[in-house]
Amino acid sequence: MLYKQQLKQVLGFRFVLSIPIRLNDSIHPKYRMIYATNHEHGAIIMGKVMCKQQNYLYEQYSLSKSGGCPSLFDREELLDRPSLEESVIDFLKGKGEISGNEFLASFYDEKFLTARLKEVLMKLESCNTISIRRYPEFTNRGKPSKFYFETPGKHLYIRLNE
Repeated sequence: MLYKQQLKQVLGFRFVLSIPIRLNDSIHPKYRMIYATNHEHGAIIMGKVMCKQQNYLYEQYSLSKSGGCPSLFDREELLDRPSLEESVIDFLKGKGEISGNEFLASFYDEKFLTARLKEVLMKLESCNTISIRRYPEFTNRGKPSKFYFETPGKHLYIRLNE
């Protein structure tokens, strides 16, 4: 997208999210919301808000239309793009180990928004395609940590097992 490139190159934004908004059964979005920020937390927060709002918009729209409404983002993945798993693998190639926040913000910026990122990370980790280091390594009850997104006091690092 040329507009995203201009926001990055000319104005110097580090992360630019292109969020497709669709409220009917069309493959093409009704419009795109562009969000630009220099801070990874801003990109993560906007991504999470939009992923949560897709359920709200789905419920609201399906009440007024028979047949309901598809997800805001799922069809975005169908438009000549590789699967979400392939997109994560492609994104991690050559990056070495990166922090969870850097991964999330940069993935939203370079690839696309998806509410299914956690389940894909779980799948790739269980197949030993990626490695995730977590701090703390153990919960308060002594069990291995299983979180997939960083929060205050919880940090993770992701790398592709090549």
